[in-house]
Amino acid sequence: MKFNVAFHPSAFEEVEATKRWYLDRNEDAARRFDEELASVVAQIAEDPRIWPERMAGIRQRPTLG
Repeated sequence: MKFNVAFHPSAFEEVEATKRWYLDRNEDAARRFDEELASVVAQIAEDPRIWPERMAGIRQRPTLG
């Protein structure tokens, strides 16, 4: 079963600002950011419990690098 993934409006704005920031500096980095975000969203849709719960009902993907 796949779940729908929705972004909080402020999170969506942050994602869009980050995309613009990367695009202004390096198109390849912007493309990789988009690919990574799409991959993470797909993982969340597949199994929202994949990452550890940090607070009641809130899960967080560990950062890379």
